[in-house]
Order: sequence, then C-alpha cells, then structure tokens
Amino acid sequence: MRGRVAFALALMPFVIPVAGLADGWSIHDLGAVPTRAECMARAKTTISAYMFQNGGGETFAEDWTVYAYDLTPGDQDAVIMCPIVAGGAANAFVHVFGEADNAQRVFTGDELKRIWFNE
Repeated sequence: MRGRVAFALALMPFVIPVAGLADGWSIHDLGAVPTRAECMARAKTTISAYMFQNGGGETFAEDWTVYAYDLTPGDQDAVIMCPIVAGGAANAFVHVFGEADNAQRVFTGDELKRIWFNE
C-alpha cells in the first residue's frame, strides 16, 4: 500500500500540469467585409445559426464583437470580431476558446467558418 501511495505522489508533478493543458484556443480569419455594420450583421447571423444547429448558452454583441457562450460540443466560447482595417473595411476574425478538446474546438471553428461563408 505504501508503495502505491509513493508512486502516486511521485506522479503528481507530471499529472497535475496536464489538467492545465485542457484550455485551448484557435483563431480563424474570415476575411474582409465592406463595412462594420455588414460584418456585425453577418457575425450575429453566423452565431445564431451555429447555436440553432449545434447548441449553446447565450450570445450578445458590442460595438465590434459578437460573443457566444457555452457552445456545444465541449462547452466552449467564441467571439467574432469586426475590426476596421486600412481603407475602412472590416476584417472579420473568429476566436474559439475553452476547455474543450482540440477536436471539439476544430469542429466549432470549422463550423463557424462554414456558416460564415455559406450564409
């Protein structure tokens, strides 16, 4: 018994940091949109369609960002940003982050991109 406890304690420095690796993120460039208003409308449509098709908690928008919380699979969050770039156009980005595994994050990012480019 004492050997098992010693072995478990010896593994703790290697096991505990792995739990911290569960958080992750990915960023996808969605390209240029002529105006911020058009980008924001498209972002809201994209987030709403994703949540309708796949599930999620809540969403809200600010001046140049649309947030989505508790997206499934994997209980992750996303934000579509519409910053103004040279020439006055908006360049849209989506940032997916949370404790979901990499496959779930890839699915969510790919699905948001699919909806963005097909809506």
